[in-house]
Amino acid sequence: MATGESWCNAGVKNIMSTAFSGTATMENLKLFFFSNDYTPAAGCTYSNLIEIGTSTGLAGTTLFKINFGTASISVGTTTVISMIYNENSPLEWTLTDTQTMYGYAIQGLTTSNMYYVKNVGLHSFEATDTYIINPLTLRMEI
Repeated sequence: MATGESWCNAGVKNIMSTAFSGTATMENLKLFFFSNDYTPAAGCTYSNLIEIGTSTGLAGTTLFKINFGTASISVGTTTVISMIYNENSPLEWTLTDTQTMYGYAIQGLTTSNMYYVKNVGLHSFEATDTYIINPLTLRMEI
């Protein structure tokens, strides 16, 4: 089983272009779930993942840029930059059918660039089960 997380090259490129060029605006993002055991890697693309459809209750959700908190930096053995989405407001899904899920990914709504992918390990859900991300924290080690 492949667990772990990775930022995707296309998303990092867009973040840096937005931050340093001053000509672009950061786009809103979409969080979606995937059903294949993908090993997160910097070269991730949408075609690496099998997106779970909306029929089981694990529908993708828009992450509005205004709801991200300020980035924080933690220096230790490695330097970690992290941001929390909608702190104190968990993201929650109630399933309507059985479903297996390995993780979630974040994709640009405008560009379709992949930003981030996280494999949390195999989860098998029954109808009426609930999946909660609390909080959604994006971390980057540098």
